[in-house]
Amino acid sequence: HTKLYSVPHNASIYNLVDNFIGNRVRRLLVEKDGEYIGYLYVFDIMKSILKAKNQELKELNAIVSWEYFKRWGN
Repeated sequence: HTKLYSVPHNASIYNLVDNFIGNRVRRLLVEKDGEYIGYLYVFDIMKSILKAKNQELKELNAIVSWEYFKRWGN
């Protein structure tokens, strides 16, 4: 017998991760206006987070590149 957990459709990514970890579940129902409109799978959220962090890392690497340091004193 598995308990179902739900989150509001406008939940933040932090709230979603907190629900996945806190409830030890892999799926969360998504609720809007008192109705279930779908579900989220933990790995979809993880993939989204990793993709965003990868892009952030690329942008930071571009800022702090070797060329940046070569131009530092000029």
